[in-house]
Amino acid sequence: TTLSDDAYRTLLRLKIMCNMWDGTLPSAIAVMTAAVSMDGCTVSAAEGSMSVAFTVTGPISSVMRAVVEGGYLPLKPAGIAVTYTFPE
Repeated sequence: TTLSDDAYRTLLRLKIMCNMWDGTLPSAIAVMTAAVSMDGCTVSAAEGSMSVAFTVTGPISSVMRAVVEGGYLPLKPAGIAVTYTFPE
């Protein structure tokens, strides 16, 4: 897939944010929000027993959805199961 310059710059910024991530849920939500906010989407998270589920609501682009689902934004602490849902 070929990315536009804007999409590539956004991806680089997101990777930088992931590298600076402090491991907390509020900062993970901030990274996820930065990833999908330009599509007009919102992010919520639900904590479970050793798991967290992110829900992205809104019309997310296919490229950003592939980035999130593909694990290119490493927002997963050790021992925690992370899931992403995209209700439509």
